[in-house]
Amino acid sequence: MSLAERKIISSIFSDGQFDKFSFLNPEDFTDKNCMVIFTAMKNLAGKKSPIDLVTVKEELESMTMLAPIGGPVELFEIADILPDSD
Repeated sequence: MSLAERKIISSIFSDGQFDKFSFLNPEDFTDKNCMVIFTAMKNLAGKKSPIDLVTVKEELESMTMLAPIGGPVELFEIADILPDSD
């Protein structure tokens, strides 16, 4: 588990802004769960859909990847990590 990677995911959830991390690719993540969640976020950004817990959960379900990442509990735990406020 990479706390830095989880903070990136949490940051996207906190403001819904994917663009600031659009230079990243899912393969840049070493944490498998973060890689899958980031992929779902990237898919939503490509569709110009909002990025929040509901839409990411739905996208993960459509990818049949919600259960493999640990279900909604894991998704909510990652989203709840507060990014640094430097």
